Amino acid sequence: MKNMKDVKKAFLFLCASLMMAGAGFAVPAEQPPALWVYLFSNFLVDKNVDDAIAILRRAKEAGYTGVLTGDSKFCRWDDMPEHYFKNVTRFREEIRSLGMECWAGVCPIGYSNDLLSRDPDLAEALPVSNAVFIVKNGLLVPEGEGVNILKNGSFEQTDGFYERGRLPGWGFVDDPGKITFLDNGALRMERDVSKEGYQNARITQRLQVAPFSYWHVSMKVKTEDFEALGEIKINPIGANGQTLNHQSPDIKRTQDWTTVHAVFNSLENEEVNLYIGVWGIRGGKIWWKDLKVEPAGFMNALNIDPILGRIPYGGCYDAWHKPPEVKAPEGAKEGDKITMSYHHSTIIYDGQVGICFAAPKTRELLKWQIEKVHKHFQPDAYMLSHDEIRQCGWDAACLATGKTPGEMLAENVRFCIDTVRAEDPGKPVAVWSDMFDPHHNARPDGFYYLVRGKAPWSGSWQGLDSDTIIVNWNMGEGNRKDTLAHFDKMGNTQILAGYYDSPDLRRIHGWMDAHREVTGKAPKAVIYTTWCGDFTKLEAFAETVREREQ
Repeated sequence: MKNMKDVKKAFLFLCASLMMAGAGFAVPAEQPPALWVYLFSNFLVDKNVDDAIAILRRAKEAGYTGVLTGDSKFCRWDDMPEHYFKNVTRFREEIRSLGMECWAGVCPIGYSNDLLSRDPDLAEALPVSNAVFIVKNGLLVPEGEGVNILKNGSFEQTDGFYERGRLPGWGFVDDPGKITFLDNGALRMERDVSKEGYQNARITQRLQVAPFSYWHVSMKVKTEDFEALGEIKINPIGANGQTLNHQSPDIKRTQDWTTVHAVFNSLENEEVNLYIGVWGIRGGKIWWKDLKVEPAGFMNALNIDPILGRIPYGGCYDAWHKPPEVKAPEGAKEGDKITMSYHHSTIIYDGQVGICFAAPKTRELLKWQIEKVHKHFQPDAYMLSHDEIRQCGWDAACLATGKTPGEMLAENVRFCIDTVRAEDPGKPVAVWSDMFDPHHNARPDGFYYLVRGKAPWSGSWQGLDSDTIIVNWNMGEGNRKDTLAHFDKMGNTQILAGYYDSPDLRRIHGWMDAHREVTGKAPKAVIYTTWCGDFTKLEAFAETVREREQ
């Protein structure tokens, strides 16, 4: 017990229990947590449905009573053939026949690509302010096009590299002569794979830029038996400390010279420190050459670039393609300078793009999706997919609200909850925990990816009421009790989303113990949550959960 208040509560509970027993009343036994399985699929493919049904039957046999499910095509109902609807019905009927609860994912806020397939220009975007273009042959061409603002990008100047650990134009280089080497006009980074551990291998250069300017970074990369514990990154970091690019370049273990691309917006910064390299090289070699930083023009500009978010199909955004040709305004003369302000999309990691949830049309799409899922899937409950929202707050619709990202998110989740309840009254509504947790992504300090401002999501939990179920995935030992206490104080029932493809199934024990310690009871449910589609440990996980309840 932490204090006398806890002791008093325990004593009173014990007395009440004894009195009830003495009076002939049975003290109700606590319900153990239900077991659920996370099972998303592509129901357009017959084999996927067959495989999903087989997993459901295994889950039922192992004691699972619920499934959290969905499909990216739940945002594309009116583009689907009749065959898709038959497969969805077949899957849903199987869940009913097994007597399992069915919770359906809706409202993809954060990973919004599928919803954006309906209107790619609704992507959350970053602003370009007063960019200068020059009229050439009737087109708007970025001032400085073809001019590399990066110094010594081809490593032709080498004085002092091995002697002083420096390259002209560059800031620092990790371990010259030990992990970083000059190699015929390229910079090579290598490490003997037989050595234990890992090292960073990076170079940096400070760039002077205008605030809210838009830049294209390109370079050629070659690898040979390359291994990295961390990631290969092209990281521009603003003077305020915010990382301005989170796109993951596609680099293979062994490849010949290949050009890779990234873009970044300077946002509020006049100086950017560009990091290029590897966070955690373990072995093999990687070469870099012909590094350039140039104006990005109208590439992926909203309502300007005709292929924005449409290649190879709607909802797919790329890091770089040839910018569109934009005609100069009528009356402009050859050589005139024209300033343009606009917004452009950006991607996180391998293509994640969020939708602007301040835009009125976004609400229309969310309502439409909830209605379609209700009509075609008839779930027992709805799971709001507000999760890892990494872009927000910079575009015109967001700024027009006068609200912080946290306030906008609170308003949006409240809208989604109310919409579900109006569409399908009486059905439970749940949401992922992270964006509403001050001990996770709604922390009271620091930047969060490309979201505007510090502590941008603080206060987001104000949009939740006590009837909203929290699917909690903050299982880290350092703050899981704080997270559990945060939502318990708000009165929310919590479900623990465990497993996450970890080889240590017993991790769930400590989390279940923490839930009982904080709330005084078992969690409503524990979910076998796999992002890799690995269901090999389905039965073993169920046994592990039951071990803790025995």
